[in-house]
Amino acid sequence: MGGAVLRVEKAAVEAGKELVTARTYTDAIGREGITSSRTLNADTWVTLPSEISPRAGHLQIEKLLEIKSGRGENYLEFQTPRSNLRIPENGPFTSGRPDGSNALQFQLNESVPINPSTFRRPSGRPGN
Repeated sequence: MGGAVLRVEKAAVEAGKELVTARTYTDAIGREGITSSRTLNADTWVTLPSEISPRAGHLQIEKLLEIKSGRGENYLEFQTPRSNLRIPENGPFTSGRPDGSNALQFQLNESVPINPSTFRRPSGRPGN
């Protein structure tokens, strides 16, 4: 539990900066919608890039973030004002596992304009 507290404190310090780099994951359909609108909607779930191992593939990401199958296939990093991130009703972490793994999670207060050309695929996905 001590490690979790330190991660929340570190994130709070990080969030004390004017802009925070956040990351959201989505599937192909979500990517198309985001690309078309060039916007991430308010209430979109996000995490911090530091929460995801650079070697993680989509299956590990989906498990860690507790997202539906396929939604770990694409991600987008973007900057947003720290005030635009809120802790979700269910708390600052995914529920965690018996091995103690969990991830910080936030939701956007307001929509964020994005550049769709910055979508990426996790390193564990074919076609990177």
